[in-house]
Amino acid sequence: MSSVQQQYTALSRGALHVMYSRSPRADLDGVLGTVDTYYGDVVLMEPKLLEMYDELLPQIDRTIGGRRRKDQVWADAVGRPSSDCA
Repeated sequence: MSSVQQQYTALSRGALHVMYSRSPRADLDGVLGTVDTYYGDVVLMEPKLLEMYDELLPQIDRTIGGRRRKDQVWADAVGRPSSDCA
């Protein structure tokens, strides 16, 4: 696992821990602060993660014998028709 993936995993784990261990009714500012920090950090990681996925998906397709277009792969991942992902 790359360091970017490890950072993303750690951020996600931490955010989930806060969201499930603190009641928003009891500590709304704390929960919202965690969510704000999480998304603020994740958007910085997203371009590198997408680049890594773009490199990895063709390798997966070759391994499983598929030759799908990149837009179709992303459309499948997000559950939309490929014309919506262009």
